[in-house]
Amino acid sequence: MSNHVYYEKFKDNIMTAERLGGQIGVHEKRIDKALIEIAANPRQPSENEIVRAKAMAKDKYLAVCFIMNSDRRRYGALIRDIENEHTRGTNSYPETLTAAYDYLVNYKTDKSSTNDSDEGGLAFHNEHERSTDRGEGRGAGRGRGRGRGDTRSQESDRAGRTGRGGRGRGRANTQNRN
Repeated sequence: MSNHVYYEKFKDNIMTAERLGGQIGVHEKRIDKALIEIAANPRQPSENEIVRAKAMAKDKYLAVCFIMNSDRRRYGALIRDIENEHTRGTNSYPETLTAAYDYLVNYKTDKSSTNDSDEGGLAFHNEHERSTDRGEGRGAGRGRGRGRGDTRSQESDRAGRTGRGGRGRGRANTQNRN
């Protein structure tokens, strides 16, 4: 979806919620924070300052929601950059919905990395001894079936089996093959 279509849908959803009686982004702590910024006396704000503080709290909330709900594949790096700057003490979150839209429109993505799924992690490979006389599952041998045996001595195979693995149980071979 294009940025413009996302922006219009986002605004339509806000209008629908407000028409149904919702007050998006208008939370007491947000309003208090805005009053500290704009009111002459935050403990006794005027009616006009309260209205401005509510609008300011709503705008900041919607701007952050807009950015955080944008396409992670395209803007995952932007979101991570904003979050990282915030943890370092720099507030670079947009203040208004229009500013948030401008962030997305003007953001330059790295063309070589379009898959930014933000799923970091580690992969492990566990080595373990075989404790049963069953095969180790798919891909453990040359193919499917019971295997054909090999020239190794049975002492090298802990469970006393020969064969190359594969699916199924395989055969326990009690005779030495030479």
